[in-house]
Amino acid sequence: QSRRACEARLILVFACAALCALFIACGQGAGPEAEGADTTSDSEAVSVSGCGADPAPNFDDHTVPGWGSEADLMAWDVAGVSPYQVKFVLTDFSGVGGPSYFMDPRFYSLHDEWFWFRLLNGAGIPCLELELEAYQFETIEDVYAAFTPHSGQGALELPLGLRFTDDGRLYSPRFYELGLYEEPRALGLGALLHYPANTKRARPEALWLFELEYGDEPTAAQVLRFFDTLKAALPQEVASQLRWLARSDAQEELGAAMSQAGGPIEGKVLTYADLVVEGALVAYSTGITAGKIVRVPKGELGAANLDPSDIVVLEEVPDFLPPVAAIVTTVPQTPLAHLNLLAKSRGTPNVHIADAFKDPAITTWAYYKRPVILKVSSTEVVWEELSVEEYARYKEMRSPPSMTIEPPMLADAPLTVDLTMGGLSDLQARIPILGGKAAGMAVFNDFPEIRAPDTPLAISIRPYAEHFSELKERFEAVFSQTSFQSSARARFLLLEGEDEFREVHAGDQGALAWCDAFMDSKAAEAPFSEVLAGGGLKRLFRDAPVETERREALRADITGHFHALSLFQGLRFRSSSTAEDIQGFNGAGLYDSNTGYLAPELQEEEKLHKRDLMWALKKTWASYWGFEAFEERRVAGIDHFSGNMGVLVHPRFDDDKELANGVVTLHLAREPGGHRYEMVINAQDGPVSVTNPDPDAPATPEVVTLSQVDGGEVTLSRIQASSLVPEGDVVLSDEDAYWLMAQLCPLAEAWLDQTNAVLSPVQERSTLVLDFEFKWMAEGWPRLASGERQPAGLVLKQVRTLDSPTPVLSKAIVDDSVPRDILEQVVTVEARKCSLGPLRVESVDYWTDSAK
Repeated sequence: QSRRACEARLILVFACAALCALFIACGQGAGPEAEGADTTSDSEAVSVSGCGADPAPNFDDHTVPGWGSEADLMAWDVAGVSPYQVKFVLTDFSGVGGPSYFMDPRFYSLHDEWFWFRLLNGAGIPCLELELEAYQFETIEDVYAAFTPHSGQGALELPLGLRFTDDGRLYSPRFYELGLYEEPRALGLGALLHYPANTKRARPEALWLFELEYGDEPTAAQVLRFFDTLKAALPQEVASQLRWLARSDAQEELGAAMSQAGGPIEGKVLTYADLVVEGALVAYSTGITAGKIVRVPKGELGAANLDPSDIVVLEEVPDFLPPVAAIVTTVPQTPLAHLNLLAKSRGTPNVHIADAFKDPAITTWAYYKRPVILKVSSTEVVWEELSVEEYARYKEMRSPPSMTIEPPMLADAPLTVDLTMGGLSDLQARIPILGGKAAGMAVFNDFPEIRAPDTPLAISIRPYAEHFSELKERFEAVFSQTSFQSSARARFLLLEGEDEFREVHAGDQGALAWCDAFMDSKAAEAPFSEVLAGGGLKRLFRDAPVETERREALRADITGHFHALSLFQGLRFRSSSTAEDIQGFNGAGLYDSNTGYLAPELQEEEKLHKRDLMWALKKTWASYWGFEAFEERRVAGIDHFSGNMGVLVHPRFDDDKELANGVVTLHLAREPGGHRYEMVINAQDGPVSVTNPDPDAPATPEVVTLSQVDGGEVTLSRIQASSLVPEGDVVLSDEDAYWLMAQLCPLAEAWLDQTNAVLSPVQERSTLVLDFEFKWMAEGWPRLASGERQPAGLVLKQVRTLDSPTPVLSKAIVDDSVPRDILEQVVTVEARKCSLGPLRVESVDYWTDSAK
């Protein structure tokens, strides 16, 4: 720092000392509570037919059918964004023509958002018979909030064939089938663009253009249909200037042929080369990165093999790129171009440099594969070559540290652990052997008023690790292949198998074509042949027989432990992986639970006859190798082979005995004014799950909140009633809610004390968030061999922390005098040293996520 800045900082230090007392006295005000859209209203599948009019005229879908004047058209202009862009959808494109929809760019970013936003809100699409849902979403953000799982919380199941892409985008394959791939084409997709006059541009006049999707290969008749339909919706002064902006090679060839043939399109076809301003530079996403340059000439992108460390220089603007270090295009991008939006969401530097392909320095760096560092700011781009040593150091500093879960010594580890023994003091020691879910069950033993599932049992990670050791070489051989490392599709196929791949990607023609090609080329090639023939690594793991001595020992332990149960009582095998709830990674909800039987052959349903104890155990084990779980661990940098799967076993909560179920979130905060407790209970009648509701028959849960400060009076509020009980009735009585508060607050205090026991006083936490799940079971659960009937009652089935996982930090930061619950929210740490004469000041600033 400069001397002046240094002196100023020292003065600030002394001033802060004088103000500290005042700051503490003032305290902190509570921010307003976030309000979410109601996404739990009844949803009922219906159909709509008819054409020529909007089937939901009273629904505001943030579109207009056209404009009366150019001024009206430009009303959506966003200051500082150029060119002006409005996406559109033309309905009944191959028929007589339906309504046109021009999408407000202030509300929508991607084309299919309009499609699924309407359908989710019960508004149909003209001229199409489609399934509808009856939610009430106000914004696109509300939809994402409802369907995206949050830490410790589930999400609504995706309807309408929607899915999330690898980049977290909510995507409708059906929309693009209707608009691009099916014939006759039902929808016409594109965007209207306006470029103000620019004397330095290849085409200097003001331009009104429309463009189609990059992958669209229209016929000449379809291009004319776009022209005619758009001109009818646009003001006369705009319609007379309208031209087609061809994006891809195929579109340019068609445009050139149509222009040469004469007719209404003659002279009205432009390409992105016409938009280039010599020497122009437009930064779309700023940032600093380093890598090796890959130049991709126009039309050759499909053959490019791109890596996350590549700085890609393109002569075109495609719709999609895999993760790369930076994007440079020689032609301008539009604000709502998919590539632009993708770069923003990933934080990838993205810039248009008109002369990038002609730059001799860029060409030389690319040819000799020399590493460079690139800085993109709002006004300039700076390139500089790096030495091999500098680039190696950069990669070392930028790469997320790998996370290896330290395995315990397993030679003397038990196969199973009786969870009716032990308590909170054993929790940390048991987690490495049993996983967090199983180890947490024994915490309830310290609180005799709380009823847990009858005689819970933990299967340690030892039998899983021993079973996997016999398969590990096959997994390693597949994981080492370049195709597995570089392609998410290959990982899905090789982990989940061909049948699952085709089912999940049924609406994605590109993915299915890729699958066919991969199967043809790899089906007879080692190490893929055995895996593909066996239905994927997950199935190979599940189908591999457990070694005889190990299998019989497990069967004896489980059978002996649950000997008091009826042979008709199912046992629930619940995943308890050691690769979740660890520093830097949560991982909740990634793994499966399954039901097995002591005597499957006696069960009434024939499909249950195969579900013996080993079937349920191996299926739960195998879920560790599911695609979703693998990808989450991969992104977090976790060594897959260092994690293991423990299993929690207890009597299944049978639907016919389940009177109610619910989730409790308890927040404990030790504050100067006393210990504060905030509890939220979500409860539902019967077996209709609160955590995983049926998307085809959604139901509103009962919501009750309770609060208390330092042993004072408990305040109870009923926020929402269950939609499954008669008006005026409740799922959980006030008495039951108070009872939960009285039992769980002491548990939270004990848990926080136990957590702080291993920390220095300056590192101790003052906050804790615990998540509980409960079932209210009827008399007779679980079924006992003796015929004796157990009493009805509330059963706590799970406790776990909901605190944010601590990010992976350096040892110096972890060892610093900072409370652990502060470290969980850290996004930036800044260390400063400053000297003035004999005085030296060192400070470390911990910047936290203000939203948390």
